[in-house]
Amino acid sequence: MKFLLILSFVTLSVSAGFLVRRDVQTIQTVIQGIGTKLTKLDASIKAFDGKDFNTLATDALGLSDMLKQGTQKIQASQPITINEALTLQQTLAPIQDQGNTLVADIVAKKPTFEAAGLCDVIGSQTKDFGATAQALVDATVSKLPAAIQGIAQGQVGTFTASFDQTAAAFAPGNCTNAVAAQATGSNATASALSKM
Repeated sequence: MKFLLILSFVTLSVSAGFLVRRDVQTIQTVIQGIGTKLTKLDASIKAFDGKDFNTLATDALGLSDMLKQGTQKIQASQPITINEALTLQQTLAPIQDQGNTLVADIVAKKPTFEAAGLCDVIGSQTKDFGATAQALVDATVSKLPAAIQGIAQGQVGTFTASFDQTAAAFAPGNCTNAVAAQATGSNATASALSKM
């Protein structure tokens, strides 16, 4: 009987360990996937010439979808331990840098977006990125032990705040679309991007 109890305990311990590793890996995979999408969108932002908007729209949609799908996957995962949470620091650090690079390049491209008549679209999309990124952060933090949730939220808060700040840079009064002479191209671009 004692042997069966010990065997059951070992089995449960191994299973629990597998669940933790699996769920940490789920979070890591999601974060790494978002990092890839951030880098890809950043390349499209840099390459945008005010005319070729298909790649920009596709890559923006890819990031938006990855944020939403990633949030759902993390929400469905199990809570993790402090030791497991520590392993996430190495995964989180790169996407904070990638996010900062992306928003900096969006702002740097502002004259091109203004010339293409995309102030409203870029502002709205960037704000959406901020909201979906916050949902992802909230889902991730909720899986951490309560004792470190506040610390973790503060450390990754800049990731979402940077999107909000960038959206403000494209708000009315801070971003001015070019004259209606470019309306045809602008409307086509806006139509494609607004479907994201």
